[in-house]
Amino acid sequence: MSAPVARLGRLTGTARIPLAAELGALALLVVATAYVWTRDLHTYPNFDEGNYLGSLDALRHGQSLGRDVFLDQPPGWYLLLVAVSYPFGNSVTGVRTGLAVVALVAVLAAYASGRMIGGPLAGLVAAGVMAVARPFFGFAGLVESEPASAALATASVAVAVFAYRERLRPWAAFAAGVLLAAATAVKLPGATAGLPIAGLAILWGRGSLARRLLFPLAGFATVVVAFVVGYRNALPQIWHGVFLTHARVLDQGTAQSNLHRADTFVDPRTPFGCLVIAGAIASIVVAVRGHEWRPLLALWLWAVGGYGFILAMHPLSDHHLVFLSVSLALPAGVGLGLLSARLASRLRPAGIVLIAGIAAFTCVAMVRNIHEIEQDNTAEPPEIRWAVNQVRTNVPPGRLVVSDLPIVPYLAHRQMPGQLIDTSIARIVFEDLPPSSVLRRIDQTRPAAVVIGRMFQTKPEIISGVRRRYARRLHRPISIGGYVDVYLDRRAP
Repeated sequence: MSAPVARLGRLTGTARIPLAAELGALALLVVATAYVWTRDLHTYPNFDEGNYLGSLDALRHGQSLGRDVFLDQPPGWYLLLVAVSYPFGNSVTGVRTGLAVVALVAVLAAYASGRMIGGPLAGLVAAGVMAVARPFFGFAGLVESEPASAALATASVAVAVFAYRERLRPWAAFAAGVLLAAATAVKLPGATAGLPIAGLAILWGRGSLARRLLFPLAGFATVVVAFVVGYRNALPQIWHGVFLTHARVLDQGTAQSNLHRADTFVDPRTPFGCLVIAGAIASIVVAVRGHEWRPLLALWLWAVGGYGFILAMHPLSDHHLVFLSVSLALPAGVGLGLLSARLASRLRPAGIVLIAGIAAFTCVAMVRNIHEIEQDNTAEPPEIRWAVNQVRTNVPPGRLVVSDLPIVPYLAHRQMPGQLIDTSIARIVFEDLPPSSVLRRIDQTRPAAVVIGRMFQTKPEIISGVRRRYARRLHRPISIGGYVDVYLDRRAP
């Protein structure tokens, strides 16, 4: 064990664990977490996943972000998709696996934060709480932007802990700002991690306050400038897709619904809810009886940002709650870890009981999480399989396909016009992309087929326009109501 870590252990009175045992426990936890988080690798993709995978495929085939491919998330998300698709493969399973690996950074970052503040035991406890954060676990193995952004945000906080512990490390403070900007570039609420970073700089750092704040701000600004310069020709499109399109649906949903979900989020009937409540109590106990109140208070500031985002987001979806779960898991885990380490170092029975209880709740949570993920797994609907087969059979490779079910062309290995990949409610129902624009882009790109099975059905102008343009129609009714149509041009076999 290094001298700084040993000195930290003496100062805080934490329990010491042999390095081999510590690393073994961490490895076991990471493997178990990866196993849980990847229980849905082979489930049928949701609409968002089809949208993102279609955009990824278009980018890999030469279309440019912003100009050719419509983006509804910051550009960092699409860069991350491209980055993970090369080592892990441009497939549903491959991209999901790559993003699950990125999400595991949150567990390692929680471990690092707890270890630097309270020693090995505190780090392991913090990692365990992060591993079962709800609903983080349910989205970590999907093609969703929230887990990756939350993981990078957690990493930025961990680097900030290192930057301000004992003395100011300018390069680490700068790196914390870089990671915070990267998290924000993947999903905007990643910026909420700026609260604990600022709290650490103000409450825990030493030296000039201006310097403590300047370095992370400089790191953040450096990444922002890099994105602005790199995408200078697509800035209007980025502004429209990331901000204006989402603003169209902000008035959907009610504030009462957000308040209810925020109020009931920490559910004592779930293992994660119990761990968060216990972590809050432990943080108070540790803060009252020791000097760790400064980093703990800074970490709990993230929960303020998490709740603020949840209350402001309309409409509020389950995947948005990932940020709140992580912002609670990190301080709760560190607080629990600090109290456990302190009690265990004094060989108090209460410490053994607390550690055993945390381990038990973590194991129970993982088992429940496995069951919950597997219960939500769905097979590919027969109408989607039919549509994929029709596209593969009737559309030659290299020809474009338009679809309001973007997963169909993706699974059929056919590309889509980038501006027509995102056919979400905001774009079609609320006419951010009106029917006339849809038909005009069809005329411009001349796709070999148009697949209709979702939002296009809400606009009769699109249906009638497609029927006028395409000679053949293949129809498949759906047993629960609705239909899927594949329209083919005259040149299709």
